[in-house]
Amino acid sequence: MVRVLITGANRGIGLELVRQYLQQANSQVFAACRQPDQATALHQLAAEYPARLQIIPLEVTDTASRQQAVQMVSQHTNALDVLINNAAINPPDRAQTLQGIETESLLHVLHVNSVAPLMVTQVFVELLKRGNQPCLINISSERGSLTGRDDG
Repeated sequence: MVRVLITGANRGIGLELVRQYLQQANSQVFAACRQPDQATALHQLAAEYPARLQIIPLEVTDTASRQQAVQMVSQHTNALDVLINNAAINPPDRAQTLQGIETESLLHVLHVNSVAPLMVTQVFVELLKRGNQPCLINISSERGSLTGRDDG
């Protein structure tokens, strides 16, 4: 059985990863997101796969939330085979120019997109160590690239 935790699982790439793993009969999926009560698509999938999908509340920047997420996952399994750090945010539109960047906004984006994946990995590393051929996947995008941008 493949046991996988996906952050940012309520929409976009994260939600599609949840769907893809659930199509594999031998998977146990932990779908983590900030506001599970608003994750309608996840709840629909949980109704379809009640034994194989658990929705985990997780605010990746919050230490207590990360610890609670580990405890919740640990109630269902003693190991993870795959951890996918997918949760991320985009800067506000006004930050698309040098003049529009604000310190607090920039620090928040860096915290969510760069620091939080490391911290999520840190709290789940013991479960990963017990996994079958454990795999850590960090999702990024071209928008986050420092070298692949031609728009300044």
